[in-house]
Amino acid sequence: MSVRLIAVDLDGTLLDASGRVHESDRRALQAAAREGVVVSIITGRLYSGSARAAHAIGADGPVACVEGAHLVWGTSGVEISHDEIPRAVAARARELFRGSTSACFAFAHDEIVHDETGAPFLPYVTAWSERVTTARHTCDHPHWDHERGLSAVVAVGVEGEIREAAAELERAGGAFVVSFPIARVPGDLWGMMVRSAGTDKGVALAALAAHHGLTVDDCAVVGDWLNDVPMFQVAGHSFAMGQAPDDVARHAKTRLTATSATGGGVAEALARLGIT
Repeated sequence: MSVRLIAVDLDGTLLDASGRVHESDRRALQAAAREGVVVSIITGRLYSGSARAAHAIGADGPVACVEGAHLVWGTSGVEISHDEIPRAVAARARELFRGSTSACFAFAHDEIVHDETGAPFLPYVTAWSERVTTARHTCDHPHWDHERGLSAVVAVGVEGEIREAAAELERAGGAFVVSFPIARVPGDLWGMMVRSAGTDKGVALAALAAHHGLTVDDCAVVGDWLNDVPMFQVAGHSFAMGQAPDDVARHAKTRLTATSATGGGVAEALARLGIT
């Protein structure tokens, strides 16, 4: 068998609009596991936002969360590794957003911390996890000072303020910083994410493969968005969902016909591989 591990994205790939695993994909992954294929997840979500899917598909080994910054045993939640934001970058982000009009969210200890400024954006942010803690001010929460550090910082605000903060944090160095317009939130707002620079979904795939004594050539991946491109570029077999933007899909070896709306993208990929 040429494929010995399949790793799938969650949002826009394995999950439907309500956050549940598409039934046809669940059955296909479970069938693949019975044939000896390792089943895993690579997602931007926290583990607390991924655990239900991991249990549903029987991902008994490691899964990669926060773009690979957090490796966790899929069905037990036991941590394998955690890459925090560099302390100097986190400290600068804390300074910038303490006096900002933007909403700031701290991702740490497998939960999301926010204050009242962030409340309107919870439907957007809680796609990463339903474990949410409310603070008087996000930047005053003890997670910032904990020895474990932060997994990520997310901010939502007007374009100018967000892009200026992103540029400042990029200059600080040592972290991955991205800013982007948010289509799903009304008001022409922008978002920003800061996380460890040492990993992405491609690095995460290599770590998952190595854990099982495999190489990335032994792996297949399925995804739909820009953050999936690094794993498309290194996997032996890569599949883009039918609704993936053209500039994402061109990096995958195969574009699927199934979409996140229809479901069945993962099942289609496995069928094309001759596994189910």
